[in-house]
Amino acid sequence: MRLFLAALVVATLGLSPMPALAEGVIVAHGGGSSYFHGKPPKLFKSFAYAFRKSGKRAKIVTVSSYETDENTELRDLLTSAGYRNVTHLNVKSPNAVAAIKAADLIYFDSGVQTRLMRKLNAHPKVLAAIRQAHASGTMIGGSSAGAAVMSDVMICCDKGGRAIEARGLGLLPGFVIDQHYTQRERQFRLRQIISKHPDKVGIGIDESVAVVFNGSKATVIGSPEKSTNAKEKLIFGCRKIKGIYTCTCGDLCPCSRTEIFTEGGIKRQCVKSLTAGPGVRQAVTIVRMVNGKLTETTIKRGKSFRLDKLRPS
Repeated sequence: MRLFLAALVVATLGLSPMPALAEGVIVAHGGGSSYFHGKPPKLFKSFAYAFRKSGKRAKIVTVSSYETDENTELRDLLTSAGYRNVTHLNVKSPNAVAAIKAADLIYFDSGVQTRLMRKLNAHPKVLAAIRQAHASGTMIGGSSAGAAVMSDVMICCDKGGRAIEARGLGLLPGFVIDQHYTQRERQFRLRQIISKHPDKVGIGIDESVAVVFNGSKATVIGSPEKSTNAKEKLIFGCRKIKGIYTCTCGDLCPCSRTEIFTEGGIKRQCVKSLTAGPGVRQAVTIVRMVNGKLTETTIKRGKSFRLDKLRPS
């Protein structure tokens, strides 16, 4: 049945070949306001896929977009889940390259993708070691900004309704990743980038969903678990409320600005707290150019598609 579904998706998307990925498995998670659910907390299925596949005894190296700050929540969750060999990468350390070479899994944390690439570009030996590790078969994972950096053409942000690009890790040649896709209404910026780069294929990943890239095949993994009670307060997060993209205070939303404002053609508002609200859409959107026109295909969780059949035409 799975092969039939994959073939059906491929038939929908087109049949022109795109080179398969020969390197290590990549897991790109769309992000979200929480990594865990329930009490005691358990890692989301989609978020935890890379960690589970690498194994409890695996050497896991986490990479933050901040120069020195480690995501202690991520470390504590992995430790509580039984992963004991977790190291936070200090790119300035003389042992950084050795840590990367020894890793079974390199995981890029959420944050700011431009800051992450700026940090890695400042240490070219570390950057080269990461690319070599992937080429040698090391599993690579990333959530939110950590997923965005997988692209060569990387969407770094948007301003005034215009998508702004930069250079990413280039681990997914031919593809452009965007994350928090429908939850943060980022459809417009992926369309803009693919219009500018018609030889690329855009992959917009919703929150709580991961895409596993393995050779010529990609699989969408969702999280059927209920994350929180709909009325529970969120410390950090965003959701659409009555047509307004509403976020808690933080890097994304300065609470010095409390009125409803429009940015990138989207109505936005900053608030001090949010309730969890209804569940989020869990799907992936494929954006590509076909016969000079942008086309979009939605792939739901649990389904697979062929990367080598996605070349734009």
